[in-house]
Amino acid sequence: MRRSERADATRMAHHDLLDRVAILADDDPAAYRRVQRAEDRLVRFYRDGPGWTLVRTRSMARLVKEPVPAAARGLPRLQEPLDYALFTWVLWYGEGLLLSSSPGAGGGESQFVLSDLAEALLAQTAAVEGGVRRLDLREHRQRQSLVRALRALETCQAIRRLQGAPEEWEAGAGGANVLYEFTPLAPRLLRRVDVSELSALATGPAHPAREPAAPGAATPLQRAWRALLLGPVLHAADDPEAFAALTRARGEVGAALGRALGWQLDLRLGYALAVRDGMMAYASGAVIDTDRRAVQHPILLLAAHYRVRVRSGAMAPDADGVVSLPLAAFESDLWTLRDEHRDQWGAALGALGPKPLVGMVLEEMRADGLLRGPDDGGRVHLQPALARVQGYYASGGQEPDAPERPRRTRGGGDEGGRDRPGGIALRLF
Repeated sequence: MRRSERADATRMAHHDLLDRVAILADDDPAAYRRVQRAEDRLVRFYRDGPGWTLVRTRSMARLVKEPVPAAARGLPRLQEPLDYALFTWVLWYGEGLLLSSSPGAGGGESQFVLSDLAEALLAQTAAVEGGVRRLDLREHRQRQSLVRALRALETCQAIRRLQGAPEEWEAGAGGANVLYEFTPLAPRLLRRVDVSELSALATGPAHPAREPAAPGAATPLQRAWRALLLGPVLHAADDPEAFAALTRARGEVGAALGRALGWQLDLRLGYALAVRDGMMAYASGAVIDTDRRAVQHPILLLAAHYRVRVRSGAMAPDADGVVSLPLAAFESDLWTLRDEHRDQWGAALGALGPKPLVGMVLEEMRADGLLRGPDDGGRVHLQPALARVQGYYASGGQEPDAPERPRRTRGGGDEGGRDRPGGIALRLF
């Protein structure tokens, strides 16, 4: 294998490890072999940078990405606290099943049916809660939570669905059942933690626009590495020590990101992020793709709107570069843009009412590190990274510029673009 081919294969292995919970040899043998061939280089990079461990067995490869970089992270499929509780309880059930049926115990069975799982969860949670039935799967809402937890575990590759449809069980269809099996990854997702370590996360940040630091013994530079690799943004105010360490080591970190991953370090006054090569992104995995992600139309238009207001003095950022405003004002601004541009947003997005539209935009902006809140006081907090982008529509029927980067991202501007404020100006149409 030539050097360039080996470098490309190593980059693909990096991306596989970062973008997945694990790589199962049976499910993706090509990705598993890439990790195997580059294992020494991968181990050194993650040991020296974020301080992570690469675990490889005959059946799987997994980059242990811990601790989480911030308290606000979560699994996309999980919506309520009960979903997370059931996610953990299913892993507990799997641990017991795999131990009791291990080859040494005369078994090796990893399959289970949903009805047996439900019975075990009901029995265990009743025992833990002093005999009081806090979990009642006769309620449709709680069955929905369990199904969401199971789907999330499928996404994480901890379980496989072999037969049946969980939607039928969720709907309460008589006799409906589903057959699953635990994968070799399942027992590795459980982690024993000292509850006292989580007290800072439970207490919350001192300021509603900030996030509490995650527990752990990582060095400041390791924390910076973790924020860059997992994204979306490292804000200086969230972790001043990590940001200062990154600023001092910016040359070293930027060069390492480029060599190993082909990414660029974007270090600004109050925040830093990693930009994947060939993509205009907020952070790794968060691509400004207005063709495939229509929700980014209103987000980019909001960015342009607030940029103008800040430049005019109508809004003022605080010392950390955060602009705070009432949720009601944010909703009003979004709805005004919707009335003006809904025809360009597509039928589905343009037809949304105020509440679902605001909810979708808030969720997307939080995920991309552009906004925090709303807080208990009913305010949202625009983060400094929002100043990095803005969106506009071409006027006079002009054709949009051709894409300069993959994923059909539309960039650049017309001849009048020089008069617009700086940043990445994206012509939406």
